[in-house]
Amino acid sequence: VDASWASLAAGVDPDGSGPALGMGFDAFATIQAGIDAVADGGTVNVNAGTYVESIHIVGKDITLQGQTGAVIQSPVTIPAASTFTTSAANKAVVYLNNTDSTVDGFVIDGASRGNGNYRFIGVAFYNAGGALTNSIVKNVQENPFNGNQHGNAVYAYNTDGVAREVTVANNQVFDFQKNGITVNGANLTGHVNKNTVTCKGTTSITAENGIQIGYGAAATLQGNTVSGCSFHLAGNAWAWGAAGVL
Repeated sequence: VDASWASLAAGVDPDGSGPALGMGFDAFATIQAGIDAVADGGTVNVNAGTYVESIHIVGKDITLQGQTGAVIQSPVTIPAASTFTTSAANKAVVYLNNTDSTVDGFVIDGASRGNGNYRFIGVAFYNAGGALTNSIVKNVQENPFNGNQHGNAVYAYNTDGVAREVTVANNQVFDFQKNGITVNGANLTGHVNKNTVTCKGTTSITAENGIQIGYGAAATLQGNTVSGCSFHLAGNAWAWGAAGVL
């Protein structure tokens, strides 16, 4: 399989002409089925629609291409396949590991389902390179929004010493609980360009950060718009601080 078409209508060509036989593509009912079937170097094209699933791209390099209106929405419980452990278990709606893949053109919606998925992440690059482009990442938080310290919309973390690059460009990121875009870890280089990252505004609930680069990572930041990252707890001479860029 060179290229797979993930469609709401399983087994039907995108033009509706019949079963997907030959022609360089196959049709699948879920995005994950297309990812599993496509060969290294291939493309999974995703039709418009809301796909309630957590997906993982592990061990091969692909392009995941969303058509206009393609939404990946968090399930109620993130499955083990999209869970990875650092100091504790992390649960991602879109999880990339041991890959150099591109995710382009999606709405990635956490659906505020962080309550049952502690250490909730929208898009995670864990020991992975690649790109997230032309997408919206939203609602990576609990319901209601609160002070629990998780809810990272886009999170890249390198721990194995392998040099990698991650590009996060032309995205809209909002309604997260802790960080908008995070690039962490030695030998990781981030290219964070032309994103719009919107924090909640001044709040006494938690200290949000727009973009964080840390723990040995390096990055270029160009043309981003970051706003609303402000923490204030009335009556306290000392409190946590929020940052647009940390």
